Amino acid sequence: MMGAVFVGEAHAQIPDVVKIAILLPLSGELSSFGTQLNYAAELAIADFNSYLKENGIAWRLEAVHEDTETNPVRALEKVQILHAHGIDIIVGPVGSAQLSNMLPYMNDNNMMAISPSSTASALAIADDTAFRTVPNDINQARAIGATLKYWGIEVIVPMWRGEVYGDGLTDTVVSDFESRGGIIHDGVRYNPESNDFSVSVSELADLVSEAADRYGADRTAVLLVAFDEAVPILQTASIYGILDDVRWIGGEGFAKSTVVSSDPIAAQFATDTRLHTIQLLLNLGGRANSISDYVYERLGSESIFHIYTMYDAVWLAGLSILEANSSNPADVRKVVRDVAVSHSDGALSSVELNAAGDLMLGSYELWRLGENGWVRSLVYDGQSDSIRQTMVDGTIFAPDYVIQGGSVLNMYTNPQEAALIVEIMADVDGMLDITLPRGLVDSQTGEGADSGFFVLINGEETPYEETGADDDSRTLSIWFAAGTDKIEIIGTSAAIPEFEEIGMLVLAAGLILMAAISIIYRTNTTRPLLNTR
Repeated sequence: MMGAVFVGEAHAQIPDVVKIAILLPLSGELSSFGTQLNYAAELAIADFNSYLKENGIAWRLEAVHEDTETNPVRALEKVQILHAHGIDIIVGPVGSAQLSNMLPYMNDNNMMAISPSSTASALAIADDTAFRTVPNDINQARAIGATLKYWGIEVIVPMWRGEVYGDGLTDTVVSDFESRGGIIHDGVRYNPESNDFSVSVSELADLVSEAADRYGADRTAVLLVAFDEAVPILQTASIYGILDDVRWIGGEGFAKSTVVSSDPIAAQFATDTRLHTIQLLLNLGGRANSISDYVYERLGSESIFHIYTMYDAVWLAGLSILEANSSNPADVRKVVRDVAVSHSDGALSSVELNAAGDLMLGSYELWRLGENGWVRSLVYDGQSDSIRQTMVDGTIFAPDYVIQGGSVLNMYTNPQEAALIVEIMADVDGMLDITLPRGLVDSQTGEGADSGFFVLINGEETPYEETGADDDSRTLSIWFAAGTDKIEIIGTSAAIPEFEEIGMLVLAAGLILMAAISIIYRTNTTRPLLNTR
């Protein structure tokens, strides 16, 4: 983290117990968000206090948990109550609408907040009292615009939440898409507090029909900026044939949503329309696995990526108090950006902030809903403003993976060598956890038992650990060094890309021979599989 640079220093200006507020939606429409982030905050507080104790520092952090009820008015009321009790450093809230409503009061009363998930570009304000461990929506809008052009979309019909987040992201996407030569059709701004979206969806169907008649259904897409209300919207959309004929893309607000994937009607509609949702592409740090494990044990299901930005938001608050040698928000705010530059190997590999106090990262990944849940489909590279596929080139497979210390650029098979090639960009030492569908690449003996893979990094064999296997897939953990650009996973079979039929027949014959040779070689050669974790 920051090392033991503070050991032995006096911290006379810091009380024995520093209370910070964890301000999250524990009820209301974003309660599913809040529950997960609350677990991440709980772990972050415990880990940070252990860090202080290990370094001989006497004071500790104590969290005061408050519920915004997913309500901007209630969020402001909670901030006012916290200030009255002398608690002026806040980690949260989740939504931009809540943060926007809190900000003027915080600015006037020497407070500060570090939000793990507010992204509205209107809140990218230099020298205010708010910081965010996520990028603002200018980056997300560019990713959405690039994806739409990659799909060949000419016109979008937006449907969005009528509040600061929805208005801001939609306006920014509109601006970006128009700059790329795209066309914006009239859209639907809906009341997010409504329980009935039938009128709004009916209006959307009429507008999409107009756009499709003029530009073609294959050139038309719906942009949906929503939170969990995406479920009733998609359910209602499923009764309109025209809405099933066009592409859909959603913002971060319901990326990889479990409430969407668990609803049969909404999930089927999302699958039929090849709906993609977008989320930040994170370079995870060394603590990421422990955080996801901690939340999974309590949640019992896959968590959202904001658990990582929440964890680091707590650490950023604590380390900034330590660096400032003060719990006064005015002193803490002065050092936050410097601390963020130095903070590494937390949940994220970097939490460096820009001049507005927002995370500087700008790459995103897009997830589509398939028959077996959400799978990665595309990656947006913020530096090159380009889209890459994460489905293995020429196949139907999109392996699930988590990479720490780098990003995956491309995947493809070399069936002649029974290999999967993973091209990556690695800035620091890291690890790739990848779940390999057996139909994509596998390694078995002649009797059908699992055998070990060979894993090469930049052409050199490397140890790895197999962390899971079932009838459908195998999971590997592969460590790599900074500068790695290619990982090869070699087995006894690999999926054949979609070649011409005659080419496939010729290749299949060669593969049979190679598989036999490989099995013989493995039977007569001892290569211990080294576990490095």
